[in-house]
Amino acid sequence: MTRNGLNQNADRLKHASPLIQWPPGLEPHNVDVFIHNEGWIDASPDIVWANLIDASQWPSWYSYSADMRIEGGQPQLGIGVSFNWKTFGLPIRSTVVAFDPGREIGWSVDNPVFMVHHAWVLVPGRGGTLVITEEIQKGAGAIKFNLQQPNAMYDGHEHWLSALKARSERMASAENAAFGDVA
Repeated sequence: MTRNGLNQNADRLKHASPLIQWPPGLEPHNVDVFIHNEGWIDASPDIVWANLIDASQWPSWYSYSADMRIEGGQPQLGIGVSFNWKTFGLPIRSTVVAFDPGREIGWSVDNPVFMVHHAWVLVPGRGGTLVITEEIQKGAGAIKFNLQQPNAMYDGHEHWLSALKARSERMASAENAAFGDVA
């Protein structure tokens, strides 16, 4: 699959997951930009999920996140929780609008120049987790960013998946080692 330019959305749409709950009007076929990434993690969905909802720790293992602040004193992400952060150098405010513990989380960004919804779905199997992450973008700012940097979002999400995989698999190894020591 090629990743260059906005004209690749039609090809990318073939990979859209039916498992994701999209906000009305922001379904993949209704937006300017659609990005799909997925990968296998040799760790339980519980471990992967714990890493996804512990957003305050993202900057320690995902280099495209910084200045993370979860609003309302919340320790983790949950439905309705908003967080302020920088990603790709841009300060944004996101709000969790989809939350099915252990299975799906999605947050939206809405500002005057673009709308974004980023979703993660965890599918357990074979002693690990298939992780699907998709993002939609709509608006002039999204079009401009993706024309200027056509691979940035795909590559950034690949990096995020790789970092999530490394962190989750380390945690699974430590958990297995601890469990083995107890037996």
